[in-house]
Amino acid sequence: MSLATAFRDIQTLLKRIDGTTEPSSKLALQREALSLINATSQRVESSGLFSTNEEVDDLATADIRYLLLPAYRGSILSSFITESRDQRKTVLLAARASFSAFLLRLVQYKMLAGTANEAAAQILDQEREGEALPLDAATVRQRKITFFKRRKELAALLEREGTMEDADLREASDEDARRRAWLLHLESAALAAIDDVAMIDGEVPLLKHASSLPTAPGGGAVGVADRRRTEKAGELLQGLRGVVQGLQHGERQQVRDNVFKPSHILPTMSVEQFGELEARAAAQRAQREEEAAREKARAEAGRRSDDEDDDAAAKQKVLVWS
Repeated sequence: MSLATAFRDIQTLLKRIDGTTEPSSKLALQREALSLINATSQRVESSGLFSTNEEVDDLATADIRYLLLPAYRGSILSSFITESRDQRKTVLLAARASFSAFLLRLVQYKMLAGTANEAAAQILDQEREGEALPLDAATVRQRKITFFKRRKELAALLEREGTMEDADLREASDEDARRRAWLLHLESAALAAIDDVAMIDGEVPLLKHASSLPTAPGGGAVGVADRRRTEKAGELLQGLRGVVQGLQHGERQQVRDNVFKPSHILPTMSVEQFGELEARAAAQRAQREEEAAREKARAEAGRRSDDEDDDAAAKQKVLVWS
């Protein structure tokens, strides 16, 4: 079987893995794909297709695709089905090593630029030092924005250039288009590998911490969080017992009455009743004002009568003295 045929078989297996949800079938396909990837990678290495002394322009267009093999291995390992935390940690570290090998080739051939090249270089430094250092929030945010924009650009370019199968089936006379397509696929895989490494670097410390916790009689790890959950559950049960006791002492009806009790004060009369009260009050005010007016008129009349009597008496006195 030629290298080109083996590569196409690997791509077919990857598609089948993505389309399979049943665990045992998925695991069988993952193992088959890993076996074929490892065998093909050994053939590529023994053929000497790639060298650290070459540049990207020195690569044959038909050989560029094989640079993707370590990325394929890392992608399968990162989602590989395992039975324990220790196995998961081992598989993730192997996946990180595969992604690092893939990114190392791209950096050596200077296929990456800008933020992607910086991120790949940082991953390679961490791989050499054996320790993954966390990034600050601003760097992570800026990297996500840059990768998001570049992915949109790559999606548009790949839609125009076609799939990897399309690139593989192009005529030899269209070698430039084939080369552009493979390089675009490599860059897209590099961005995915950088993201996968970031997720691995976040999961591995958690797995190490979980493995260091004491083991419960049932086989599970007992930690501070488990004890806190147990204590909170006990407090909740104690509170529920108090509620039940209260209900048993004659509070059932009170609770039942308060279930549908409104949260606001309801009106005590209708609009019609309120209108009648207002009309009655207005009539009473008018009656009081009318009585007050009559009383005022009577008082005015009495004062005028007294004044007239005083005037008459004064005139009589004048007549007597004259």
